[in-house]
Amino acid sequence: MPKLSKSFVNQIKDLTYKDKTFTDDEIKKLAIRIQGKKKSWILTYRMNGKQEKMTLGSIFERTPDDVRAEAIELIDMINKGINPKNHRNKSNNILNVSELCDLYMAEGVAHKKESTLKIDQGRITHHIKPIIGNIRLSELNTGDIERMMIKIMNGNVKSAQEQCKIRGRSRVTGGHEAANRTVQLLSAIFNFAINRELLDKNPAKFVKRPKTQAKETFLTPQDIKLLGVTLKRPSYCDKKEAINAIKLLLLTGCRKDEILSLRWDFIDFDNQCFRFPDTKTGKQNRVFGIAALSLLKEIKSKNSSPWVFPATKGNGHYVGLPKIFNRICSSKLEDSPADSGTVFYRPDITLHSLRHTFASIANLLGYNDFTIAGMLGHRIRSTTARYSHNVDSALILAANQVSEFINNLLEGGNNELFSK
Repeated sequence: MPKLSKSFVNQIKDLTYKDKTFTDDEIKKLAIRIQGKKKSWILTYRMNGKQEKMTLGSIFERTPDDVRAEAIELIDMINKGINPKNHRNKSNNILNVSELCDLYMAEGVAHKKESTLKIDQGRITHHIKPIIGNIRLSELNTGDIERMMIKIMNGNVKSAQEQCKIRGRSRVTGGHEAANRTVQLLSAIFNFAINRELLDKNPAKFVKRPKTQAKETFLTPQDIKLLGVTLKRPSYCDKKEAINAIKLLLLTGCRKDEILSLRWDFIDFDNQCFRFPDTKTGKQNRVFGIAALSLLKEIKSKNSSPWVFPATKGNGHYVGLPKIFNRICSSKLEDSPADSGTVFYRPDITLHSLRHTFASIANLLGYNDFTIAGMLGHRIRSTTARYSHNVDSALILAANQVSEFINNLLEGGNNELFSK
């Protein structure tokens, strides 16, 4: 029998069996049960001559150390003649949604990234708890979830007010997208509760969520030319970090945080790729084009920091880009020419829109969805790519063309395709 350690759990995450159990070699009552793709921690014990099984959660949600600690406590209860399953059922009668959310954030999110957890905590704090937080799980129904959703859609929530933050204040609002995402999160929380045997069914499962349209904003070739003109204006001559970061985002199609937190040791200049130790989709190699390569070499020649974009103060990386980019997109500068046709004004554009822009230019140049996905680092690439240290030369050629096309627009050149 193996020890159900972290390394063992990682080995079995991709395995599938109709029904197979692995028992821990130290805590004999603790085991992992695989039923197809479902893999759960279980505690098996005898109480009053009857065998009992108790689910302790999914192996994707809880760490071995956390589960082993709980198992030891539960076995102590069993040795004292207390059935932990009955004790849990009694607790469920007084457990409310707010307490369940706290339990989920403490024990059910081991598989999530830090950035996702901050978003989840915000939805719990500002939407779920104020509206349905005090309702007991035993009394909760689908109607409660639907009423919560409608309130969020209408912005009619207690927390839809200014919230204090360390830096300034943030205004929390509702809307269709917020309602959709909140119900989606709540459904995941209820699934966690089902795995813990705190609920028998998911009251959010059949809630009809509002349809939302993906906001695919991007810059046209003409917009990119105007942005290039704007970045050269005297108003931004002292914003070199921001200008270079904006250009690199456009030339690579990377996410904002991937570029702002970029380190020189992540960059493979010889093979023209970023070797990210962690991204939204995990460890990844990401190609970049010749224009991006030239920009990176230029930045490196004037940079002694481990960060490509070091912070203006302290030892971290640069974080002030969103504010400057918003100013660039939303302000018609005083030093702009009188001809409005040469002024870049796109207040609807965000930094993530630059990633969409890279994809739209690649599509304009005739590249298919799989090639674009490969350049952007989307998951639909083949699973073997996760284990390969080599870089696809075809992707480099594609990235070269896309980045040079965009760079030519930024520099005010006339691309043949654009001029048609």
